[in-house]
Amino acid sequence: MTIFRTGALRALCISALLAMLVACAGVPKQELDSYVSSFNTARSTTQDIILNAKNSAEKANDGSNVGKQQLAQRTKALDARLAAVDLIDKYNSILVKLASGSDPAAVKGSLEGLSANLKSFGVAQFSSFAAQVTPYFGIISSAIALIDDAIKAEKFNEAVAAAQAPIQAIIDILREDADSLDEIQSQFLAMKQDPERDQLLSLYFKFLALSNSLNADADVSKAISDLNVAWTTLTIEPSKRPSPVVPATSGGRAATAADKALLQTIVSQTVARVTTHNQIGDQINAQAKVMDAYKSVLDATASAFVALNIAIQKKQEVAPISFAVNVLNLRKAYLALQEAK
Repeated sequence: MTIFRTGALRALCISALLAMLVACAGVPKQELDSYVSSFNTARSTTQDIILNAKNSAEKANDGSNVGKQQLAQRTKALDARLAAVDLIDKYNSILVKLASGSDPAAVKGSLEGLSANLKSFGVAQFSSFAAQVTPYFGIISSAIALIDDAIKAEKFNEAVAAAQAPIQAIIDILREDADSLDEIQSQFLAMKQDPERDQLLSLYFKFLALSNSLNADADVSKAISDLNVAWTTLTIEPSKRPSPVVPATSGGRAATAADKALLQTIVSQTVARVTTHNQIGDQINAQAKVMDAYKSVLDATASAFVALNIAIQKKQEVAPISFAVNVLNLRKAYLALQEAK
């Protein structure tokens, strides 16, 4: 009975302290709700970006031993990114629980889960960090010990404060590794675009050989003009385009109906290839904008949860916790990428 009363009294004291902390924290509910909503959107979109990259990595696998090995490495790295996003989400949920006055037992359970996930987090799986993982291992491992000690002492605020360093490090990893994530998508898109360019050059030389053998009557001249116009719409540097086709001035033969039909067929095929090439180029540009927005959201996420943690730890008012604009820009960029496909 005494043990039960002691435990109950301890829980009551913790609840009272937590309630007192929340009352002084100065985190308006509206700001907190906006923060949670924005982060949930950012998390969902980020997960979509990573899952799309996994699909692209699978499609880029050519079935060779090298291809299979590369796919396995990329899959591990992408799974690590998903785990990193999950860790950030767990930390955010703990901050929210503290700010909203959740049951201390729930806060403790979440902190224990965060600690366990940090212990199993695979920093080395990030592809661009093979030679740079040591500092991050140190930050995460040293923080885990502090978190666990604070949990045992039921000093949840200290545990949350200790967790901020490894979560910040994970955000830094994601941001610095964003180019590797972009590379997976860009390589896949380049694999689709390069054959289109090769086919365009093949069509060009086929057209050039035929047109050079013909007298440039009105139909032949129009076909030449149409082909040259099609090439000007190809979204590459002008210096990388072949020279415009020039009508033959003498020495050619009269164009037959079959010649003219073939010239027109080549023009139509060129227009179609140019369209496909440019669409893939639009996807590459849209992908770059997504990654820029993704990096901005990571920065904004870090700033937002630091601000919320300060409000909780220092018991002071905090500036509006909002990164909704950054999240909206990421969502818009991602939807633009989907429309470009």
